[in-house]
Amino acid sequence: MNNKLFYSVAGVLLVVMMIAGSTYAFYSASANSSELEMDASALEVIYTGGTSLDGEMPIVATKEEGYITELNIKVGANSTEADATLFIHIDEITQNLAIDGFKWYVVGTKSGNQVYTNSGNFSGKNATNNNTINIVEHYHLTTANTVFTLYMWLDGNMIDNSILGGSFSGYVGASTEQVSGVLS
Repeated sequence: MNNKLFYSVAGVLLVVMMIAGSTYAFYSASANSSELEMDASALEVIYTGGTSLDGEMPIVATKEEGYITELNIKVGANSTEADATLFIHIDEITQNLAIDGFKWYVVGTKSGNQVYTNSGNFSGKNATNNNTINIVEHYHLTTANTVFTLYMWLDGNMIDNSILGGSFSGYVGASTEQVSGVLS
């Protein structure tokens, strides 16, 4: 009996969430799950990524020795035009890690060609009012998959023992906007 009640309530909630979500998603979409495929009217965005950022952050000399994750994003074959923004959302960062020596770098490749780069650091960031870093902004999506590789590392050439005991957690996510009036 309890299982039937649980599944009934879950089913009703799922239908309500789908109706509300699809209404909003026609104009805008956001994701931070590990794999998401959306189809809202004529906008279809396929995003794989949304990885959680926590655990040990290595102190290294180069970005290739640090934390590395890949994010994939594109629009569906019959989708309208869309732009994407990829971001790092900070859930927690101690003050001793909100420094120039805690770095990130992102590179985008499509069909084997580099199409995007950006870099920065966590200086001045916190988990309350300055907690999102846009690592890719207003990137125009096509039906060809773009792979964004994100590197994060503590630069051993720029830090000292003051970072010991520091803590960081967050996630990588994406938001998209339907674009109208695009000339191809």
